[in-house]
Amino acid sequence: MKKTILSLLILISIQSISHELKGVVSFYGRTEHGKKTARGDIFNKYAMTAAHKTLPFGTMLKVTNKANNKSVVVKITDRGPFIKGRILDLSESSFLKIANKKQGLIKKDDVKIEIFKLGNGATCHVKATKNNCK
Repeated sequence: MKKTILSLLILISIQSISHELKGVVSFYGRTEHGKKTARGDIFNKYAMTAAHKTLPFGTMLKVTNKANNKSVVVKITDRGPFIKGRILDLSESSFLKIANKKQGLIKKDDVKIEIFKLGNGATCHVKATKNNCK
């Protein structure tokens, strides 16, 4: 019941922001490669995936770096980032498609994040751990 209500709240909040998200984008991969994601998959830093705190697993996003007009399409398969101010963690390869690794972050004014397909996977609370996100 709680998951259903949370899913509805997420869907309503996403629809109210015109299918766009705002925030700082970072990447992860080196230390997590080969480990389980919150969804239970094995994380692959070479896959076109991302982590978000609350979007349903399987949600597809188009992430565009407005500074160079490069885009990448990613699927939400993990939870995070858990650093204040960041909204999305791209896999290392996804990040490299749109930005320089040395850059490390894409500032919120330099990135456009569009939701074009909501997943029907599980959702969890922002402070969720890998054990209660399924």
